[in-house]
Amino acid sequence: MIFGKGSRTKIKQKFKSLVAFAFADSTLKTEELALLKYKADQLGINQKEFDALMNSVRDGNLDNLFLPKRNQEKVQQLVELIEVALVDGEFTEEEWEYFLKIGYVLGYSLGEIEDIVKRSFKLSIPKIFYDRINGVDTALTNHKPGSLEMH
Repeated sequence: MIFGKGSRTKIKQKFKSLVAFAFADSTLKTEELALLKYKADQLGINQKEFDALMNSVRDGNLDNLFLPKRNQEKVQQLVELIEVALVDGEFTEEEWEYFLKIGYVLGYSLGEIEDIVKRSFKLSIPKIFYDRINGVDTALTNHKPGSLEMH
C-alpha cells in the first residue's frame, strides 16, 4: 500500500488523489465511498478531514494531488487506483482515461502501464482491460505531458 509513513500533508495528498480518481466518472458509487472510508481509516484521516477532502475534490479543487517520485510508490499508486476503479465492478471509460493520464504523468508509456495492469491482476485480467489495452488509445492523443488536465 502507498499509504505508509509520511507527513500528514503527504497522507492527505495521497488520499485526495484516490478521491479525485473515484470522481473521474463524475459519480461516486456506494462501493467507492465505502472503500474511501476504509482507506481514510487506515490512514488515520478523521471524519472532519475526510469531509473536507471529499468536498474539495467535489468542488473541483485538484491542487496538491500526490505524484510519487520513487518507482515503487508510482506502481503502488496505480495499483491502488485500479482497486478504486474496480470496487464497483466496472472500470468506466472516464476512469480508464484518467488512469492513463496519471500513468503518463508518472512517466510511464502505454506499454508500461499495460504491464502494471497485467501484473496487478497476475494472469486474470478482466475483458474490459483487454479491450482497452488492445484498442486505439485516444486518451494519449489528447494528453498534455505533465498534466492531469482532462480534454
